[in-house]
Amino acid sequence: MKRTRKTTEQLFWEKVSVAGDNECWEWLGYKNQYGYGNFRAKGVLKLPHRYSYELVHGEIPAGMVILHSCDNPGCVNPAHLHLGTQRDNIIDTVKKGRNTRAGHIKFERSTSARKTREQHFWEKVKVSGPDDCWEWTGGQTSTGYGAFKNGRMVKAHRYAYELAYGELPSDLDCCHTCDNRLCVNPAHLFAGTRKENLFDMVQKGRSLKGERHNMHKLTEADVIEIHSIHKTARETHEAIAEKFGVSRRQISDILHGKRWSHLNLITP
Repeated sequence: MKRTRKTTEQLFWEKVSVAGDNECWEWLGYKNQYGYGNFRAKGVLKLPHRYSYELVHGEIPAGMVILHSCDNPGCVNPAHLHLGTQRDNIIDTVKKGRNTRAGHIKFERSTSARKTREQHFWEKVKVSGPDDCWEWTGGQTSTGYGAFKNGRMVKAHRYAYELAYGELPSDLDCCHTCDNRLCVNPAHLFAGTRKENLFDMVQKGRSLKGERHNMHKLTEADVIEIHSIHKTARETHEAIAEKFGVSRRQISDILHGKRWSHLNLITP
C-alpha cells in the first residue's frame, strides 16, 4: 500500500498541543531563548505563531507583526493572534509589563537563538510608561543624541522611528515632541523637514544662541557694549567691527536685532 505523504500543514499541527478554543495552543517543537518556536515550511524557516496566523487569515503584509493577546510567545492558537505594527508591539509590551526587569523589551522577530539587531537595540533602552521618555543607555554623539551601529553609526531615535513606522526618507529629519535627545519612544517621534525641525527648535528655545553656540566670537557683555557705543558715541559700523574683530555685516545684524535678539536690546 502506497504511503501518503503528509502536508506541511499536517506536520505543523502535529507539533501543537491543541486545547480549548479560548486556551493557549502550545508549540511542542524547538523554541529559542525568547520562547518563540521555529518551523520549516517549504524550505523556509518561520515562526510558528506567524505560520498559524497565515493559515487562517492569509499572508501577513510586509512590515507587520503578529501580536499575542495571551502574552504567551509559544502559543499558536489563531484566536490569540492579531495583526499589528511594530509600534503596536512595543506599546503592548510596555502596557502589559512584559519588558524585562532592566526596563528592556523582548520581541518576536527572531527565528533562532541568535539575537537580531533590533533586539540588541532595545536592550540599550530603558523603557517606562507608553507616554514617558524611553531613555537610550548606549553611546552618544557629540551633540547628545543616542548612537547605534546598524552596519554604520545611526542616531538611535531615527532607528527607533523606522522600526515603528518604516523607512524615513533621507531628506526628512526625525524630530522629538519631548525635546529629549536621548528619548527613543516612537510615540515621541515625528518626521519633519529640516526647516520644520529648525523652526520647532527655535520656537521651543532649543537653538544654540549667543554664548551657547560653539562658534561665537562675542560675549553678551560685548553685544551690550556694541549697542551702547552705537547709541552714545555714534561710531560707524566699520569702526565698531574693527574694535571687536568681527565683520561690519555682523555688527549691522546685531544692531538691527538679527543676531543676539534673545537679549532684547532693541527698543521700539
